[in-house]
Order: sequence, then structure tokens, then C-alpha cells
Amino acid sequence: MGQYYIGLMSGTSLDGVDIAIVDFNNDTPVVMSTRFRTYPNELFLALKSACREPNINLDDLGRLDAELGCFYAQCIQQSLGDAKLNSQDIIAIGSHGQTIQHSPNSHPVHSLQIGDANRIAENTGITVVADFRRRDIAAG
Repeated sequence: MGQYYIGLMSGTSLDGVDIAIVDFNNDTPVVMSTRFRTYPNELFLALKSACREPNINLDDLGRLDAELGCFYAQCIQQSLGDAKLNSQDIIAIGSHGQTIQHSPNSHPVHSLQIGDANRIAENTGITVVADFRRRDIAAG
């Protein structure tokens, strides 16, 4: 039986999300499935606006965070179907989230990613590890 993990990555280009399912059962990881999903236009426009809006409303930001988490969960479910796997086959999901602000020259340095990992976990039934960038920033 495999030791499957899922990785999610989206970049500052806002073009969509990459999903990879990888089996780490052996010494050499084996990529089982990859998929790229473009953001639906409405989600793309909301993300683009959030990245450019210096005074975003917290309610709008919270809603966008939740919507993006649900979109990521849908993408994962589709990828599982493509790979003929189910949620019980997956050990964990690693989600970078969508960067909406990255300020490496401010003090303190900060970065903000959204894509609610809790919604991904609830909607897939899989453990999610997230919030990588902020830990990197905190570590210097």
C-alpha cells in the first residue's frame, strides 16, 4: 500500500493551483497524479482585487479565504478521482495557500496567504498542513 501525500501550490500570478499526489512508500517518491486547475473567473477577480486593495474589508477577506479553501477541496476531490484514490488513502495534504500580500522589506517582514486549510480538511476528510510561508518569514 502506498504512502500518498497531496501537495497544493498556487503562485502570485493568480492563474490557478497545481495539485500533485505523490507516493512516498519507497526510497524514491513516485508522482501518481498532477493536475492544474485555473481559478474560475469570479474567484480570480476577487483574488486579484484582494492583492491590490490595501484596505480590504475583513469580512470580504474572510469570505474569500473560505471560498478558496472550498475550491481547493473540490480540486483535491477531482484529483483523487483521476488517480483512482479516496481520502482514506491519503496521509496528509500540504497547502501553501494563495499569497495575497508579501512584504519582505517592511518591519516586521510579513506575508499573508489565504485558502482556509480547515475547510480543505473538513471537505476532504484529510489532515492538512499549511501556513508554510509565514513560518519561513518568522525564521528569517
